[in-house]
Amino acid sequence: MTPPARPGPAAERPDHPERTRPRSQVVRHLNDNAGAVLYGTVLAAAAMAIVGAQPAKTRYVSLSVLLMLVVYSLAHLYTQVLGARMNQPDAPMWQRIGAGALYEAAVLEGGLAVLLCFIVLRGLGIRVVAAAQVASWFAVVLLAFIGYRIGRRRRLTGGRLALEIAGAAGIGLLTIALKVLLH
Repeated sequence: MTPPARPGPAAERPDHPERTRPRSQVVRHLNDNAGAVLYGTVLAAAAMAIVGAQPAKTRYVSLSVLLMLVVYSLAHLYTQVLGARMNQPDAPMWQRIGAGALYEAAVLEGGLAVLLCFIVLRGLGIRVVAAAQVASWFAVVLLAFIGYRIGRRRRLTGGRLALEIAGAAGIGLLTIALKVLLH
């Protein structure tokens, strides 16, 4: 006996694996800019590992991570705009900047989650070094979650899903390993 059919086209159902329409604008933005979110998360984890190892003040660590995210975002936008103009020299620069700015904003968004974790922990009274370590591990969890989302969208299960998750979390684990080796 077959189960009764659910109403509507299969791809419109929220639980259908071929569903392509995101549930919200935020999810759509994150899906469209997943690479930039990953990049920002990795940058913030690396910065947290570097500056968080110093017995510095919260303001120093936070500002250092934020400035690094802004500089990397602007540098990436700059190179993207100029590189695209090489292939299409007649395209207006402002149009290219506008198109790339939304993607690059996702770099900041990916890093801000890690930075916010650090700031909240400091607000709770956790020492700078410990808060930076936890924020670095938080980045690994974020990366693993993104790997999980990618794996589930590819309908992976079991060992293949675990490999997808490990691969996504790997760069975060590498930054933590490098921090341990440096200190």
